[in-house]
Amino acid sequence: MVRRRFLSFNKLVQQNISEMLSTESVMQALEAKLDRRRVAKLENSKPQSKTR
Repeated sequence: MVRRRFLSFNKLVQQNISEMLSTESVMQALEAKLDRRRVAKLENSKPQSKTR
């Protein structure tokens, strides 16, 4: 009985770790996307400021 509980607890811990890792990779991907948008926005604003 104790072993079964321990194994199910272990399974929960593994699930939580894998969820955290996938969440972290999603966050990193979103940060990279946001950085690319910021760079693109900066590059787009440079020529416009010269023509005005």
